Amino acid sequence: MATHPELGVSRLAENLSIHQSTCSLLVEKLVKKQLVKKQRLTEDQRKVGLLVTPSGHAILAKAPQPVDGILPQVLATMEIDALKNLKTSLELVVSKLDSKNTTMGNHPMADL
Repeated sequence: MATHPELGVSRLAENLSIHQSTCSLLVEKLVKKQLVKKQRLTEDQRKVGLLVTPSGHAILAKAPQPVDGILPQVLATMEIDALKNLKTSLELVVSKLDSKNTTMGNHPMADL
């Protein structure tokens, strides 16, 4: 949002990998706190973009930056077949976690 004012709720939800309704609720909270404002886009008045307010920018300036660790770097070097196998294996792990305890999704894996 901060660097892409044309970003709307749908695209933001997609980028965050969350459901659109969840994203919409989060955005509304940010709007109420005057950290984000909605603005109709000039090229298409039907679309609403999200703009970070000066108050929002002040908070973002204090926020820690995303960690760009070794894992994304290693994944970027892997062959597509290896990535597909990894995805399949991780889906199996997640399905087994889901069947054991439905509240595990609320805990970091390091704590399991």
